[in-house]
This record gives sequence, C-alpha cells and structure tokens, in this order.
Amino acid sequence: MSIFVLDGFVTEHIQMLSEISIMYKVIMNLEPDPNNIIAYLDKRLDILMPVFNAINPKAYQNTYEKLLVEVAEINNELYEFILKFNEIDDFSGGKSKKLTEKMNKACLNTIQYYEKIVEQLKLLEEK
Repeated sequence: MSIFVLDGFVTEHIQMLSEISIMYKVIMNLEPDPNNIIAYLDKRLDILMPVFNAINPKAYQNTYEKLLVEVAEINNELYEFILKFNEIDDFSGGKSKKLTEKMNKACLNTIQYYEKIVEQLKLLEEK
C-alpha cells in the first residue's frame, strides 16, 4: 500500500483495498466465533470507508459506485448477522444492548447507502 498510494494510483489503491476486503470475507466464512465475524465485518468497513469518503464521485464514478454497493452490502451483512446472532424479536429486544445498538446503526447505514445507490441510478437515467 505504500507504493500504490491514493494520490496518483487511485484505481490501483482502491482495487487492492477491495481485494483485502474480499480476503476478509473469505476468512469470515471459515470463522466459527460470531464475535470474530462481527469484527471481520467491522474491519472490512474500516478498510473501505476512508477511501470511499475520500474519492470524488464525479471523477471516479465507476469506482465510487462499486465501493458504494460494497459498503452497502457489508452494512447489510452486519445488520443481518447481528439480527440472527443477537436473537432479536419484537417483544424482548436482544441479548445485548450494545449489539442491538450496533445492529440499528448498521441498518441505518444500509438504508443510507442504498438510497445513494438509487440516487446514482436516477442520475444515470437522466444522462
């Protein structure tokens, strides 16, 4: 990552970060501990969010859209996994207040990023 810095090698830098995120996704599928799975999902977001927030969506439209979809999907995976792991129901909530709060945050982020995807699709239709 020190050779392919964000300034000057934007596409390569983002591609490498995406591949690292995919590596964590594969490792996550082999992980038996639910807390580690949540940590891997958080790590994937930690890897992608700084570059997602840093790139110009107009200059790197395709790359931005790919990252947008990936970030939305990771947040959705995090939400769904915590929902299942925390045994959320309508009456008693979940086993852990901290996990429930994390799940709610992931849900709101998922909605926010899917709304951005819809906005991007509307912009493409207008062109």
